[in-house]
Amino acid sequence: MKKLKIILAQDKKTHDMDYVIADNAVAALWANKIKHLRRVDVDPIETSGFRFDSLESYHRKFCKEADIPYRELDYDQQSVLNYLHELYEKNHEVLSKKSNSQFLYVFHHAIHDKEIKNRKETKHYVGWGIKEGPLTTMYKCNEFYADHLEKNNLYLPWSELGKTPLAYYKNKEPSSLDRFIELGKPHITLRPRFMICRQDEGVKKFDDGFKNWFAMLSQGWLSHYGIEQWRETDEFSGVLLATPTEASADVDVILKQYPRIQSVDIS
Repeated sequence: MKKLKIILAQDKKTHDMDYVIADNAVAALWANKIKHLRRVDVDPIETSGFRFDSLESYHRKFCKEADIPYRELDYDQQSVLNYLHELYEKNHEVLSKKSNSQFLYVFHHAIHDKEIKNRKETKHYVGWGIKEGPLTTMYKCNEFYADHLEKNNLYLPWSELGKTPLAYYKNKEPSSLDRFIELGKPHITLRPRFMICRQDEGVKKFDDGFKNWFAMLSQGWLSHYGIEQWRETDEFSGVLLATPTEASADVDVILKQYPRIQSVDIS
């Protein structure tokens, strides 16, 4: 039985959280990846708690590095955020090869941060950013998704270069099958990152507007990715990775006291 330890910190004080790895194929693969990151610092941008500056500043930096003209935009418009996301996609392959490619990922996260402003933080995400690259593998994860999320548990979140089908729909992306296939993604990439659930969550129900829209594109999209369906569970849940050894622990309280992830280790 593999165990995982998360060491949290605040100033010079630390707190340990101990977990047992879940009994499923994805959790086993994930744990083997985490072993290689035990002495690697988490990426602050990929981990909850990072405070972004203005999206404009990141956009300017991106344009400078990509050697493309900067133009002023209204960042409160979803259509502008969709445009920036597409700009990121088109330049990702070339810019990711630069030695200082961190700006690229800050820009991407800043776009999403703008899209989800003022949401309640019910999950604490932990990731290693570009350091995860060599440990990333292709794997269809959705069939292992839990029916609901339980407070204190660790889960593997959806983490693709793109958007979930519901996010694609809500962001008013084009109702084009080609673009939906290009940008809308099921969970097909297994990355060594995770989320700590800060409260119990059941899966939400799709509204009729999304269901009617998805029905128009679902056959081609599902066929392309080799999956049979897209459930509420696939959109809102994750794969159970680990459960705490102390049933009485309250991770939400602990994270408020010790907000910084110092290290993660597998034994």
